[in-house]
Order: sequence, then C-alpha cells, then structure tokens
Amino acid sequence: PKAKGGKTRKLQAFINTLNASIELLPTQRPGHAEVLARDAVNSGIKKIIAAGGDGTINEVVNGLLSSTKQELDQIVLGVLPSGTANVFAKELGLPTDIKDAWSIICSGKTKSIDIPRVEYLDSDSPTYRYFIQLAGAGVDAKAVQDLNLSLKEKLGKFAYLVSLARAVSSSKPKLQVKLESAQLQAEQVLIGNGRYYAGSFKVFPLAKNDDGLLDIIILRKANWFGFVFGLIGLASHKLYKMPGITMLRTHQAHIESATKVPVELDGELAGTLPIKLIARSQRLKVIIP
Repeated sequence: PKAKGGKTRKLQAFINTLNASIELLPTQRPGHAEVLARDAVNSGIKKIIAAGGDGTINEVVNGLLSSTKQELDQIVLGVLPSGTANVFAKELGLPTDIKDAWSIICSGKTKSIDIPRVEYLDSDSPTYRYFIQLAGAGVDAKAVQDLNLSLKEKLGKFAYLVSLARAVSSSKPKLQVKLESAQLQAEQVLIGNGRYYAGSFKVFPLAKNDDGLLDIIILRKANWFGFVFGLIGLASHKLYKMPGITMLRTHQAHIESATKVPVELDGELAGTLPIKLIARSQRLKVIIP
C-alpha cells in the first residue's frame, strides 16, 4: 500500500491483530511496489500479498516476473483490494472487505492465470511490461494521461469518465491494428485479459484469464456519438453490440500509429505506440475463493 493515508493505517491496525508473521511494506513512490516485490521474491519469500488497486497489483506482478532467484511456479500472489476500482479483484471474485479478503488469502485455493506482455517496438533495445486485466491505446489512455489527481480523490472511479469525456473532445490519431485474422483501423482499442473494465462493467463477456487469448474491442470512431453509445454499452454490459464497435479474440496483436499515441496498462499510463501484445507470455498462481 501507499505509505501515507488512512487505508495504510487501517491495514496496519488489522495486521497487528493477526497471529501471523507478516511484514507490511508501504510504497514510497511510483514503481516502488515492483522493486519491493522483486526484492521479496529474490530473498526467498514465496507468497506475496498486494494491498492496493490495479496499478499497485500491476507493479507487484511486474516485480515478481522480473525475479531471477525463484521459479515462477513457486510463487503465489494474494490480493487485498484497497484501490479506487479494484477491477482485478472483482475478476477473481474477491470481496472488498479486508477481513473477508484476508480469510480467502488464508484458506482459498490457487489458480494459474495468463499474464499478457506488451512489447514496445520503437525502442533501440527490447523493452516490455506485463499487465493483468486490461490494456488500451487511444482515447482511454489519453484520459488516463490527463486524469487530474485531485479530481480522482473527489470523484473516485467517476473521475475517469470526466477525463474520458474531455479526451473524446480532443483530436484523435488513427490506429492500425493487426491481428492474426484481420487488419483494421481505429481511434480506440481495448484489450482484455478478463471480463471487467473500469469497475463493474462487463466489457468482455467471453474473456477468461486462463484461455491463452486476448479479447479485443475496436472502436472505429471515438467521437461523441461513439462515446454516448459506449456509455449505454457499458451500462448494459453489451458494449460489443454497439454501432461502430468490433470485438475479436486473438493470441497476439500489433497496434501502431503515425504519431506518439499513449498506452495504458491496468489503468496506469505505460508508454506509447507501436506495441505488440502477447496473450500468454507467462503464468502466475493467484489466490481465489
């Protein structure tokens, strides 16, 4: 968890009541959770608990997968949801109550899930990052890029919708999407490793995080018409049926553009196009109910 804030104090108070050997390691800066997770695994720890939202869990997973000291199949990840949206926790079926979530960590079962990889293709040397739930390029990543922190603190997950509306009003570059079965043009691309997006919205109804596939939603025009229909689709869990939207499934995908278009991974800004996405680059054990 973050070093400052009421959630960290609440979590520490809860841990103090447990009869268990647990060390709470608050993060001090962006990217710190990745370092802490990698150092913990390199020191021989096999069960890591990520307390936070999707961005924190993303960092922890990237830290676990960058370890050079342990085999990945020996590591288990548990999640204590305490972020803004907690999309990944919802995907796993975890409760938001800290005591109930801890009970599952202690007595739940494990499941191996796919950890997709994003390769950045404009770098002089190969660079990549992993994501757990969702990736996006275009308008949604622009919304993440421009998201005001104070607005997020006031409105929570609804702040993203405000920023998204602003991004829809801005100019939008063309994206070229190359899949195994098709090549398309778009102004927005969403890539899912699970069913949920931005909270409880079931955007990818057929997605499974253990099937070796990525679910792709392609929005050809990210204008106000598409934005309104997108909101209707989110509310009805039928985004893929809205006009101007195509949904496909693939093992890998290339997305590129003539300009520097932002990319988001699990709700956090993460580089720019062009990228290559690989559905099942790694597998990780997670604790589920």
